[in-house]
Amino acid sequence: MKYLSAILCMTVLSSPAFSQGAGEKVEKRIAELVAPAGVSPGGSFTAKPVAWPASGVVTRIAAPLKPYAGLPARLPILPRKVVTPPPLRAGVPLAGFRDDTPLPAIIELPTQPLLRLPSRDASAPAPLPILAQPKADRASLGDPSFEASVAVALKDLSPSRDEPVPFLPLNLPDPFEHLRYGQLRNPPEESAMPPVIPLDRPTKR
Repeated sequence: MKYLSAILCMTVLSSPAFSQGAGEKVEKRIAELVAPAGVSPGGSFTAKPVAWPASGVVTRIAAPLKPYAGLPARLPILPRKVVTPPPLRAGVPLAGFRDDTPLPAIIELPTQPLLRLPSRDASAPAPLPILAQPKADRASLGDPSFEASVAVALKDLSPSRDEPVPFLPLNLPDPFEHLRYGQLRNPPEESAMPPVIPLDRPTKR
């Protein structure tokens, strides 16, 4: 910025078309543009002391306020409602009733001396219970399948298999399980002649 200002100043001063007054104005304008903000171009901080304005609180000191000598404000008193005491609660029914009816005479029942039974001997075995009696019509204790077991054990051996074992779907599904449901009840007889099927020859279009 300074170099540009110097070049501009030299160009203006070297031109014979400008007079002495125009050159001074240019120098003054350049000095105003180059000078820092808030500093006049002709002076500096050390030229003279700067008087900064003080706060108004320091320059204008007000006297302390005098205490208020009047009475406090009186607020209007609102009219009060007349308070009427509630009526007394009713007492508990028959709380103070006292009946002087005589009590019935005390009857003493006849008593007898207490019965005393000797305790059982702890070293003797316990007696059998009364209800542990055998039933007359109890079930038979014999094996009901004895005769059937003997007949199976004494029968002759069955002959060995003479036909192949049919398909048993032990771990695989039976592929012909539903075959009988899809067959005809009265299937037609098979013919030795093959069926006649007409052949369609391709035609030119």
